[in-house]
Amino acid sequence: MSIVKSFARNWCPPIIRKWIQNAASPPHLNFPNECSSWAEAETMCTGYDSQAIVKKVLATTLKVKSGEYAYERDSVGFSKIEYSWPVLCGLLLAANSNQNKLSVLDFGGSLGSSYFQNQKFLSRLSSVNWSVVEQSAFANAGKENITSNQLHFYASINECMLDGHPNVILLSSVLQYIDNYHAVLDQVTAIGAEFIIVDRTPFLKTGDKEKVFIQKVPDAIYQASYPCRFFVENEFLQFFKSREYVLCDSFSSLDNLDDRAAWRGFIFRKMDNRA
Repeated sequence: MSIVKSFARNWCPPIIRKWIQNAASPPHLNFPNECSSWAEAETMCTGYDSQAIVKKVLATTLKVKSGEYAYERDSVGFSKIEYSWPVLCGLLLAANSNQNKLSVLDFGGSLGSSYFQNQKFLSRLSSVNWSVVEQSAFANAGKENITSNQLHFYASINECMLDGHPNVILLSSVLQYIDNYHAVLDQVTAIGAEFIIVDRTPFLKTGDKEKVFIQKVPDAIYQASYPCRFFVENEFLQFFKSREYVLCDSFSSLDNLDDRAAWRGFIFRKMDNRA
């Protein structure tokens, strides 16, 4: 069993988004409890292994696929796409560096949320291969209902790599929901993809030590709670530097969920491939 698959039950999706922030009665507190450890937080959370959650995300994604919604995020359907322009620029940069061909490993990418979000702007590329690596329940749902010529689903990185080598890896709102995220980053950086894009990841505004909180999902979405880590930015960037990835750019993410952290994104490029 791969490292990623062994942590699959701990994977969690992004939860609270801008539509909630703009709602008339938003949740009182998204991250009400700080915990002393990840293990402590797990004992206080429900997790993300409910088939009801998978079914809800699948139902909305199928409406995106049929054109009823523009795109899906956290099981919620939207009539208008809210783009992360830096992420899209990073994807196009990766394609430009690879003869206008894009091969994405989207780690923790639900049922292809980011693919559908950016599909319109990727349609003129010579080729697009978008591979989502997710926990088995999502991967199976994707394989049975969502897979297309461009979009594919896998239950582990090892399984994904059997079908080809990505030139860009996308880590969007996923690392903070994994206990031993260093092991996942070790595996991801070992692939040697030219670009790695990180987005929608929380970093503490003050302090030099990571913190673990409980993130509660508003009942309007579904009833669930997860451990969530707030990172220290300097340590995070140093990890990629130690793996020979240079920072091309950083940016503020769309999320703004808690005053104690800033949700950030980064575009990294393998040092050997720098222009």
